[in-house]
Amino acid sequence: KVQAKAMRVPTVNVSCLDITVLCATDITVDRVNSLFARAAQQGALKGLLDYTEFPHASCDFNHDPHSAIIDASQTSVSGSRLLNLVAWFDNEWGFANRMLDVAEHFLTTSNDLSKET
Repeated sequence: KVQAKAMRVPTVNVSCLDITVLCATDITVDRVNSLFARAAQQGALKGLLDYTEFPHASCDFNHDPHSAIIDASQTSVSGSRLLNLVAWFDNEWGFANRMLDVAEHFLTTSNDLSKET
C-alpha cells in the first residue's frame, strides 16, 4: 500500500513528495537507500531519478532535470515495514526535460522507421 502527498515549498517551482509505503516484507533504511542510490546510477531510471545524502533546502532543486530526487537523509522505517520517503522535484523543469525525452524518442523512432521503408 502506498500513500503520498505533494507539497509546494517556498520556491517558485520546487515541490516535495512525502511518500509512505506499507511493505510486504521487512526493510531497513540502509537497504532502501542503497536500492535508490543504485537505481539513480544505473538502469532504466538513470537520468530520471537522482539520490542525495546531503542536507538540502528546497531552492537547491530549482532547475534540476530529474523527475525525482530521493532525499536519503529523510528516509525512515517504522517497525520493520512502514517506510517513509521524501522526494524533491522541480515541477516545470523536470517536466520540460521529460517532454524533451519524449520528443527525442519520437524523432529517433520516426527516423528509424523511415530508414526501413
